[in-house]
Amino acid sequence: MEEMYQKSLEMIKKLPEIPSGEEWNEIAQKNGLMNYLTLQYIENERFHALCEKIRRAS
Repeated sequence: MEEMYQKSLEMIKKLPEIPSGEEWNEIAQKNGLMNYLTLQYIENERFHALCEKIRRAS
């Protein structure tokens, strides 16, 4: 599960722009990553804000 989480964060960093939750779920499904609701739950933060934080940290 940790590996899937880390791969999800890496993919968010690599995308040219922040996806919507639905767009992310499509990407996640195709690449075996966590969906946006799971990421929100783990981080206890809204998906868009989480993506912004991840991208700033890179």
